[in-house]
Amino acid sequence: MNENLKNAEGKIKREHEEFKREIEKMEPMQVYTMSGVIIFAEATIYHINQLICEELADLIANEDATLKGAVQYIISQVRNKYGQMGDLPVEEFHQLIWDYYKIDHSAAKKAMEERTKKMEERKKEIIKQGKNNTLKKKNNQINIIDVLNTSTSNKTKAKANSDDIEIKIDDIEEHVEQIPAPKAGPLQVSLFDF
Repeated sequence: MNENLKNAEGKIKREHEEFKREIEKMEPMQVYTMSGVIIFAEATIYHINQLICEELADLIANEDATLKGAVQYIISQVRNKYGQMGDLPVEEFHQLIWDYYKIDHSAAKKAMEERTKKMEERKKEIIKQGKNNTLKKKNNQINIIDVLNTSTSNKTKAKANSDDIEIKIDDIEEHVEQIPAPKAGPLQVSLFDF
């Protein structure tokens, strides 16, 4: 793993831990009044971790750019655009993160497209490996890739042989589609308490 990427991930993790320690020291009423900031901070951390890659690591690891600064910047931009109630599309949230960390939008989009492409390749590889496989279940344990959830499929066939059960997956693509993609829905939060 690239050293800059490790540094950027470590910085975000340290800032997140520091933020959590600050919240733990607060009185319940303070937590209540800071709930919007807390939500934005957690969302920002989630999306920074989603966006982080080798090309962007230097900018995120920069000491002048902090998690608190990013959260304040994002909140002020959302408040300016949407008023007290924010219904922020994820793409705009990403763009605000890129703006704060002074990340070139085209480079960031390219990095995200590459990450999405790798996820699609991973899904195809799982499908390729799993087609027409027979999985054996012994003593209530199935040897299967963790991301595949065979119990929800209508197409799973089982036949009993003493304590063994064979499971044939007819259509593994259905299971692979259940692998969560690294995306989130719109960020909706009240900015009333800011």
